[in-house]
Amino acid sequence: MEDRERTREQLVEELDALRRQVAGLKEGGGQRQSVHELLRRIVEGTASATGEEFFRSLVRNLASTLQVRHAFVSEFTGGTSRVRTLAFWKGEGFLDSFEYDLAGTPCEQVLRGEICHYREGVQALFPQDKDLVKLGAESYLAIPMTDDAGTVLGHLAVLDDKPMPDEPHHLSILKIFTARAVAELQRKRAEELDKEAGERFRKIFHYSNDAIFIIDPERDRILEANPMACTMLGYSHEELLLTPITAIHPKEMPQLLAFAQSVFAKGYGWTNELTCFTKTGQTLPAEISGSVIEMAGRPSLIALVRNITERKRMETALKEREEQVRLLLESTAEAIYGVDLEGNCTFCNPASLRILRYGDKQDLIGKNMHALIHHTRRDGTPYPVEECQVYQSFQKGEGIHLDDEILWRGDGTLFRAECWSYPVRRDQELIGSVVTFVDITDRKLAEEALLERQRLALLSLHVSNALTQSETLRDDLRRCAEGLVQYLDVAFARIWTVNEEENVLDLQASAGMYTRIDGSHAHVPVGKFKIGLIAQERRPHLTNSVIGDPRIHDQEWVKREGMVAFAGYPLIVGDRLVGVMAMFSRMPLTETTLQAMESVANKIALGIDRKRTELKFTSLQHTTSYLQEEIKAEHNFEELLGASPAMRKVFKNVETVAVTDSLVLVTGETGTGKELITRAIHNRSKRKGTVLVKVNCAALPAGLIESELFGHEKGAFTGALSRKIGRFELADRGTIFLDEIGELPLDLQAKLLRVLQEGEFERVGSARTFKVDVRVIAASNRDLEKSVQDGQFRSDLFYRLNVFPIHLPPLRERKRDIPLLVKYFVQKFNAKLGKKIETVPERMMEALETYPWPGNVRELEHVIERAMIVSQDSDLELGEWLVRPTASVGKARIPTLEELEREHIQQVLKVSGWRVSGEKGAAQLLGLKPTTLEARMRKLGIVRKQ
Repeated sequence: MEDRERTREQLVEELDALRRQVAGLKEGGGQRQSVHELLRRIVEGTASATGEEFFRSLVRNLASTLQVRHAFVSEFTGGTSRVRTLAFWKGEGFLDSFEYDLAGTPCEQVLRGEICHYREGVQALFPQDKDLVKLGAESYLAIPMTDDAGTVLGHLAVLDDKPMPDEPHHLSILKIFTARAVAELQRKRAEELDKEAGERFRKIFHYSNDAIFIIDPERDRILEANPMACTMLGYSHEELLLTPITAIHPKEMPQLLAFAQSVFAKGYGWTNELTCFTKTGQTLPAEISGSVIEMAGRPSLIALVRNITERKRMETALKEREEQVRLLLESTAEAIYGVDLEGNCTFCNPASLRILRYGDKQDLIGKNMHALIHHTRRDGTPYPVEECQVYQSFQKGEGIHLDDEILWRGDGTLFRAECWSYPVRRDQELIGSVVTFVDITDRKLAEEALLERQRLALLSLHVSNALTQSETLRDDLRRCAEGLVQYLDVAFARIWTVNEEENVLDLQASAGMYTRIDGSHAHVPVGKFKIGLIAQERRPHLTNSVIGDPRIHDQEWVKREGMVAFAGYPLIVGDRLVGVMAMFSRMPLTETTLQAMESVANKIALGIDRKRTELKFTSLQHTTSYLQEEIKAEHNFEELLGASPAMRKVFKNVETVAVTDSLVLVTGETGTGKELITRAIHNRSKRKGTVLVKVNCAALPAGLIESELFGHEKGAFTGALSRKIGRFELADRGTIFLDEIGELPLDLQAKLLRVLQEGEFERVGSARTFKVDVRVIAASNRDLEKSVQDGQFRSDLFYRLNVFPIHLPPLRERKRDIPLLVKYFVQKFNAKLGKKIETVPERMMEALETYPWPGNVRELEHVIERAMIVSQDSDLELGEWLVRPTASVGKARIPTLEELEREHIQQVLKVSGWRVSGEKGAAQLLGLKPTTLEARMRKLGIVRKQ
């Protein structure tokens, strides 16, 4: 009602102002008289209208009175780039309210605060404004609507479909009604704000969670109360409005009166000293806020009453909780203290004083706890507060648990503690932290002692298993080194063994950050560097200061890799040093490290000694087995025979070269005695007491020659079920005879050349290099020079072998030696076959001397053996076994060795009646095992004809 009354008063005032303006215009006469008429018409058309009705009436009357086609009024909406029409008169009717962007329109400049008048051609001036086209606008006149502060609220505009000449009275009229439109717009907005405020108050009053009363203290009446007030006191709304205010506070009238007077005096007030009585007589503690409000022309009091029963209960519970916490802090065995954000102590309990050995709380409160108890690390180095995890945690507002920290007591001693830190906040703001800790020194020592025992037991078990899992010492020691790294937590560990002949330590195993076993420490002289000194002194060595240690010569490496500690231990069996184990660590080592090394040193030393003994035994077994095979092998004869000049030259060359270690290349046809020459050289050399190892390069499959020569590791290839020692390794410090060297594949010739030049090789499947001291004698029945020219033999290998060549002449070129050889073979087979052949008929000797002997001495031996078998008396019967050549020797076909062997065996089988085994069987006559003879018969295809 009051708002409506004020609106009428404003309209009367505005109309009076307009009439005064009109009266001023009347005094101008003629033209002004017409202006007066225009104003009158507009005023009469809008006098009784307000709000939307006013704006619609205004634009319609403006268009009619000013005789223009269109008129509209607008206001800004959502900033200054868009406007919304309040009313729009278009020709003969109103348009619905709409919004539009100002950019590119004539209104844009107006709403910057300028009056704009475009007499004609407005569409051409604003081609982007498509609405001008739709309206058919030719001219435009607009005035901005501004308030008293100069703020543009909107604009009033007229448009016409014809030119609009300058009419001063039109502009005057627009200005007058623009001011009227501003007033109406402001009134409209104020009315809307009042309405919104009233609605908000109604909602707050009705839906508030607190009780709200409007009270007339003088009349002791409740004028209004919200639903929460009714609910809190247990009254209906009607009952509550009939209840005196004193009935709600019957026992607190002085306090109620004092509170009301204070509120009326200051305009507001607050108290928590009053209680409310409900309808049922229950007392409710309350918190009351009050302020003065005018109701129906009388000063009243609006009171907001909050039931604080729950708060009181919580305050009581909090006090009880605080007392419990105090008792807990006083009685707990755990140390507890609080710190602020700077780390200064705010409180501490008795347990913290006892554990930290301080006498009074004042010794801690206000002091920086990090500087007091956490200032130094275990190793004695300073512990900056910026690096402290506890400090960092409460600075970040995070909790933290540290299971093994070093804290310092007031007497300067340290102890190990388990710590917890919890952030403390007040109103979501971090204000500090609570820290608790317990002394775990005894517990940690017991745990570490147990872990140490377990670790040593596991290390010992690991080493025991490692020393029994493989065939090679190197693999065993590698597993041992891996155990040292794993269980002693070091950067890397290594194990060396003693090479007694060279007085050096050979690196056998490395584990951890380095696994290679070559490099500068692969062979360490005893007495040199840290490892050699441990071997020489036979004492363990441990240091936690490797930087500057004179025993550690590579100081740059130590600094670069961050090494801190070193430990080494000698490996001794009885009074013999067998090796050294050592390790580097990036963390300090303790005496327990040496104890751990001591616990396994004896096992590793015994393992090294045992493995070496096994290897020596295995090597002896291989050598013995080979020698036994050599002893069992058949040889053409036991010594060289010959009186011809060619053979005397051979004997002289043998005597000359035997005393040296030079390589010898023996050449000659098959059966000339190349192996016997080799034995003669070996038996006359300084290696006479050592082994002579024979390798027939032509008799081995190509895929096995390398393994036969150099050996192989277990698993090196399919079928390599165990490690094999090669012939070169067997021949170490002795002689190796490479028969039929010309048959060696080209790819192996390069490896053989390396052995000849460097004296070293690798087993198949192994990266380890073996060094040997071997004299090499090679033999071939091929023309190696021609093989070099044909690309079948390496020239560098040929020149390396051909240091001292010895050529054995074929038997046909030394016929004068045949009688001597025949006599020797007769004596040999007399003893072997139990015969008593005393003479060789002259005709038979002549036949033997004239035969070309393509098989050389070996063929002669076989012929004499066959003749001895079939001879029945004291004369040697040759039979028909020598086929006289029909052409010269050079053109005669020379039987192969296989053909000669087949013929020889067949002749012996005929003599024995094809009986292979048993007394006087072919095997006995040939001096072979029955199984060996049967194998050769199968190989040569010998089958008895039916």
